[in-house]
Amino acid sequence: MRTVDPRWQPGNFEKNVEAVDRLAALAAAQGATVSQPALAWLLTRGEHIVPIPGTRSPKRIGPPAPIGVTLDTGPLQGWAR
Repeated sequence: MRTVDPRWQPGNFEKNVEAVDRLAALAAAQGATVSQPALAWLLTRGEHIVPIPGTRSPKRIGPPAPIGVTLDTGPLQGWAR
């Protein structure tokens, strides 16, 4: 899959790392984990989108999104491109 997906082609990996860095800065500014604004953004994509968070290790299980807390996903708009 990665061999044909343009996101994994040469030069794009660096862009992906930059995107994660921007997401981490956004999350830190809101006092959130990186996954929280990512999941919040997914929830804005439509009623047909149901994020299913997962992990490879039980040690990494934590609060995916605080209940009753609204995260500002405005800065993430336009990331779907």
